[in-house]
Amino acid sequence: WQGMPTCIQLLVTFIAMAFVDLEVACAYAVFIPVFLGIAICQQQREQPLRRVRHEQYEVAGAQLDESLWNVLTVQSFGREAAMSARYRSTYDAIVAIGTRQFRIGTRFNAGKSVIINLGRVTIFLLAAWKAKTGSATIGDVVLLFTLSEKAFISCFHLSKALQQIADARESVTRL
Repeated sequence: WQGMPTCIQLLVTFIAMAFVDLEVACAYAVFIPVFLGIAICQQQREQPLRRVRHEQYEVAGAQLDESLWNVLTVQSFGREAAMSARYRSTYDAIVAIGTRQFRIGTRFNAGKSVIINLGRVTIFLLAAWKAKTGSATIGDVVLLFTLSEKAFISCFHLSKALQQIADARESVTRL
């Protein structure tokens, strides 16, 4: 539900900024695709891990199901330790995959933060320079910076929506 409203907000922000100052709007427009490109690249890098993690979820579920259905048999033959060790191995694999996915996400999120901060600085400096030269008012600077700030924050919401879509897509394709 977050994806489409955020895209609309980014577009409306660009249009509003273009009415105030086209050069600043163009500077803003440069950073959004770069940010989204990094977010999409992150999803592509995480997809193989996501697939394996979901496979391990299925294995873990099957192991738990098997141990519950065969609880009397497992108890009769003293196999509790073996069943627990087998499940623990699967659980450890899920944790290891999640840790790798987290590390990838952390690196990409750092890159996205750098892009957003570069965009903030660029827009602020460009707008301030325009105010200094007299081609923009202080009110224009405040408006441009406020609009871009809201939009840059929304980029992270869009990135989160992409993450949720990718996670959901893997679950749906497994049906």
